Amino acid sequence: MTSTGLFLTLLVLAIGSLCATTVLLAARGGRGPGDPPASHPPPSRQGWGHPAGHSRLG
Repeated sequence: MTSTGLFLTLLVLAIGSLCATTVLLAARGGRGPGDPPASHPPPSRQGWGHPAGHSRLG
């Protein structure tokens, strides 16, 4: 097998695994509550969100 053939094989495998992961996540309805977006801070211990633009100190 030439280096081009090896590269194409690895590329097809990588794209296939990406497609499979995307389909599985879409079928499950997303990553779920265990993985919130990193752009949103977690709620406080009392259950209230943090004001926009304010970070949690301590």
